[in-house]
Amino acid sequence: TVNSLYIDKQGFLWVATSNGLNRYDATRNQVIQNHDRDMTELSFGQVFEDPFGRLWAIANNLGLFRIDKASGQSTLVLELAKLQQPEQPMLYYAIGLNEEHLLLAINKTVYRFHLPTAKLTPIYQIPSSGIAFDRIRQLWLHQQQLLIATNKGLIQFDMENQTGTKISLGSADEHDIIRHLYPSGQHLYISSGQRLWRLPLTAFTSTSPTPAELLLSE
Repeated sequence: TVNSLYIDKQGFLWVATSNGLNRYDATRNQVIQNHDRDMTELSFGQVFEDPFGRLWAIANNLGLFRIDKASGQSTLVLELAKLQQPEQPMLYYAIGLNEEHLLLAINKTVYRFHLPTAKLTPIYQIPSSGIAFDRIRQLWLHQQQLLIATNKGLIQFDMENQTGTKISLGSADEHDIIRHLYPSGQHLYISSGQRLWRLPLTAFTSTSPTPAELLLSE
């Protein structure tokens, strides 16, 4: 199963699958390797570049890999099994923050991950909704505003003030699983399994509420 696709700045297509990570260069497919484990036994959910051109891949059950684009080798930089968590840790999503940090979504919590020391610092935990499987599905950062897509709606977290607020997408959003956040131009597109909304980027820095525009509903 293909879980995620990413085209890097050199034009290579990276394919995260349920049986490993692959790179396609329009002529051949390369299976990414690791010295310590069989990568084809791992399920990868995301591959991405941070703002500094470093390539990362998430194996949801195992942890975070850094990928050497030249050699095709990988290095495990965060192993989930070593974390002390009350429930089995699952890494769902990651984005770049700055040269020394990534933001990681593990279970219901967003962490700041310090790359030089591999230290995790929790910065926000989504409120419990009472459903059996609360989790974070995607992160997107706009200026100092972190958008957190969850199984129970969309949350805006102010990185400077350290406050989180649920964004109202209308009266029908209470049980929507937010699956994708897609910025394009001056808008952010937000999708669930049944609906598609659009919000102007100015809504996330404005002091007055801006209603989301419902574009599609099934």
